[in-house]
Amino acid sequence: ENNKHPLKASARIAIPGFQDPDLLLLRRDAPIGSVLGCHACVLVLGSSWGRRHWKMNSSDICSAFLKGTYLPEERQAYMRAPRYGPPLPGVPRDAFVRVKKSVFGLNDAPRRWWERLSQYCKHYRSGNTYMRQSRLDPCLFYLESTFSTDRELERMIAEAETGREELKAQAKS
Repeated sequence: ENNKHPLKASARIAIPGFQDPDLLLLRRDAPIGSVLGCHACVLVLGSSWGRRHWKMNSSDICSAFLKGTYLPEERQAYMRAPRYGPPLPGVPRDAFVRVKKSVFGLNDAPRRWWERLSQYCKHYRSGNTYMRQSRLDPCLFYLESTFSTDRELERMIAEAETGREELKAQAKS
């Protein structure tokens, strides 16, 4: 009764995507973060250590397929109503129902989730910050800020040149 985080019931609907008659016609690819992209992040952060206050974040989204996107009208998928758990209101247990959103088990669900997430990141704007997708790794997005003044840009270029000169000096010694 004093628990600040009470338990909440949840359910996962899973369907056998291998039985989908459109299986071979669907685009099923969805990129995942690469080791090379991860190494590039660490390299960039390490090379600017002490000069910039950069932060690195990584995330893994739990139950992504429960928050899927609506299927296009031409994509028709059906499933039998769940046999266990609470019944769906107004749906008999032995009925076939049309799937309207991507769910776990659909072969194109990872692709649809990736499209939803990448579109959000590509269109993200907050004040003078935005996200830019990496050319090296499509799963890597940089949160960038537009420069407010030319003087700020000049200062950042000077810092980068100073860092380059420091690296040259260290290489010579």
